[in-house]
Amino acid sequence: MNTFFASQNTCGGFVSRFESIFYEDRLDRLYIIKGGPGTGKNRLLRMIADKWNDDPGLEVFLCSSDPDSLDGVLSPKRGAAVIDGTAPHAADTRYPGAVSRFIDLGAFWDERTLRSNRSLITELSKKKSLRYSRAYALLRAAGTLRDGIKGLALEGIDREKMKKAAQRLAAAIHPSPDPESAVRLISTFNRFGRMRLDSFEELSDKRVLVCDRLFTGDLFLEELLRLTQESRTVIAYSPADGRPEGLFCPESGVCVMRSDRDDWESRLGVADKYVNMDRFIDPRVKKENRQKIRFWKRCADSLTDAASREFEAAGEIHARLEEIYGSAMDFRALTQFQESVVESL
Repeated sequence: MNTFFASQNTCGGFVSRFESIFYEDRLDRLYIIKGGPGTGKNRLLRMIADKWNDDPGLEVFLCSSDPDSLDGVLSPKRGAAVIDGTAPHAADTRYPGAVSRFIDLGAFWDERTLRSNRSLITELSKKKSLRYSRAYALLRAAGTLRDGIKGLALEGIDREKMKKAAQRLAAAIHPSPDPESAVRLISTFNRFGRMRLDSFEELSDKRVLVCDRLFTGDLFLEELLRLTQESRTVIAYSPADGRPEGLFCPESGVCVMRSDRDDWESRLGVADKYVNMDRFIDPRVKKENRQKIRFWKRCADSLTDAASREFEAAGEIHARLEEIYGSAMDFRALTQFQESVVESL
């Protein structure tokens, strides 16, 4: 089972990749779950993941804000997927009946109970939205500082030297008769700060780390992607800048990731190969801007920490909404329905 995100909290706001990952033209069946918070969407998704666990290529997608919950399950073996189709990644159906269908868990709540709590639901929903808006504003400010550090580094970067290093690495990546690319997200911002999954590394035989102290590693990955257009690749995009942060080449068994070296090695140990972006940057530029870079990094980290606290507060509000909706649910009938849905898949 492979674990990814299908959406991200980013420095540019909320970004969803649902439409490309769960693309109906590539599926035989797509099930879209509808329902409010605390209505059993996560439980149903986990039940389906357990049933489909005989598929070695099974992909499970965590919620970007609450990684204890699922956003979707994709079984390549069955050509089928089940997704949470509620906000913020509200999903509609392209081919209703022919490919996709809705699973409505709202059929099992008592609307009178919810209407009696309308004022509280409205108040909590607005407060949660405000917390997310604050978090995104803080992340945006942090992203501006990181962009500033990258801009300083770019003043002294040797692009030709970098391209030659990318060419040497590209020689180890095999071309494919089916060279299409896919997107799978592996990181997001949430209450844990920047949360990063190690899914690409777990899938690969050879792990290449692009040491990205000054946030220029996306240039190397973009050059590598240009050189490997004839290879099948899976691409991850960074929530910090929206640029490539990693790629996995299934047929070569190679993954290339950009990250801070200490952070990466603390989780995964020693890489098979290193590409140090600092060696492509004029030492004089780094020396002249050393104090500025350190200060801006500290400020960016502080802003990211503040954003994580806003996400945490939003999660606490969401938990209160789950309690309200849970109190309105007929869980006995819901459980019977969930079991019948799983049995039919």
